[in-house]
Amino acid sequence: MKAGKRDLPFSKIDSFGLYVYGLILKEKGSENLVRIVLVESINGYPCNWSACSELQSLCTSIDTLNSLDLNNHWMKDFFLASTFQELRMHTESLAKYILAQIAKAQYSLDGI
Repeated sequence: MKAGKRDLPFSKIDSFGLYVYGLILKEKGSENLVRIVLVESINGYPCNWSACSELQSLCTSIDTLNSLDLNNHWMKDFFLASTFQELRMHTESLAKYILAQIAKAQYSLDGI
């Protein structure tokens, strides 16, 4: 799961192209590769919630979620909060949601 983007055959595709490629791979049933492609897409453009939602649908366990190599970004907290909620991990979900709200407030304050 920790393969670098430059090591993969799709390294010249932008984040949105990777998202579409991930959708195609998902239809073909290549879940491990789909996760890698979607992580690369999200790392390139963290605010693509559609890619996050697709990735979330492939995270059926905490082990799978922990194996993702997502960059540290405030949207990651929203993704984790939502995924924890789907996995019925409500305490973790609430903690991530609060962190995400703090990050969002900080982001808004930076523009002032």
